[in-house]
Amino acid sequence: MSEKLQELLLRFLNGERQFSGDCETLKELILLLKALGREVKIEKKEKGLCYVIVEYYRAS
Repeated sequence: MSEKLQELLLRFLNGERQFSGDCETLKELILLLKALGREVKIEKKEKGLCYVIVEYYRAS
């Protein structure tokens, strides 16, 4: 796991839900978050940069 991916995952664990950066790294983050059962969507793609939002959900 790359250092950048580790940083993004730590930011998620600390409550951050919006990320931007290079699409390749964010694709890896998306796979990890989906494995954790989170809904993730890519909001924008511009010149190799992506903007990702992790959906909030409530446990029932």
